Amino acid sequence: MPKPVPAPAPKPAPPAPQQTFDFDSLQKSIARSRARNPSPPRPSPAPRGPAQAETAVNARPAVGAATALSATALNGLSSELQRRWNPNCEVEGGGTVIVRIAFRLGAGGVLVGDQTIQGVTGADPTQNRIAAERALRAVRQAAPFESLPSDLFGQSIVVTFDAKQACSTR
Repeated sequence: MPKPVPAPAPKPAPPAPQQTFDFDSLQKSIARSRARNPSPPRPSPAPRGPAQAETAVNARPAVGAATALSATALNGLSSELQRRWNPNCEVEGGGTVIVRIAFRLGAGGVLVGDQTIQGVTGADPTQNRIAAERALRAVRQAAPFESLPSDLFGQSIVVTFDAKQACSTR
């Protein structure tokens, strides 16, 4: 009888190749996916505050474009009126009021016609009314605006008074 031949020892399995992460191919895959299915931007769940135009301390001509000199003069006018305005900073809700006042300038920077409240926002109606009256008073007391460039005479100007900003400097 033939002698049994031992079976050869099995060879150890070759080590599995280590997978490396290919960032380039991932980036290309994502880009292809986005190109096929562009998603609209998702709105933020965070509450939005008032727009810049509603909170900025500014003065602007209501109609037409201002020259660079006029824009500088209007910024100075806005700063001066903001300093003259006396919002009720210590009263609850007084520091959140925003008032927009419109007025027209005549020759020599005098006020012409009525000065009007274009809008008031804030927490309390009583505080809103008081702040608006004080903003009107600031405009009337600062007149005449003789230092403004003559191209602003005859223009309707809108000034935004922001109690938050005014109260932060007091």
